[in-house]
Amino acid sequence: MIERPIDDSTSSTFLTCSSCGFEVDVGPVIEAASRQVASLEKSARQLQVVAICLTALAVALAISLGNLLTLIGGGVLALMIMIQSLLYQYRAWQASHGRLFETQAPILEFLRAASGRTKPK
Repeated sequence: MIERPIDDSTSSTFLTCSSCGFEVDVGPVIEAASRQVASLEKSARQLQVVAICLTALAVALAISLGNLLTLIGGGVLALMIMIQSLLYQYRAWQASHGRLFETQAPILEFLRAASGRTKPK
């Protein structure tokens, strides 16, 4: 990723192909993602609440029906919703820290930040 000035007052970020030299301006995409941080964080929290409620409902149904498959099915569905929540949290973290369009995804840094741990020095 290369950041270079477009004119005297503005600059933008470009992705450049190393083999052919093709360039794409990703500055507007980064700015749009930065504006969506609050929305992504809110959606992640909502999905977490839905997953917790679904798990509680699956447990209650499994106990009342005496059927283990109900618990397994509800658990799998809740797990998929929690994974989507984690994806929203990751995208919000990327946008808020300016870590979009990196050659290697900063997943370990996100997990350290999410768990409250810092990288050892």
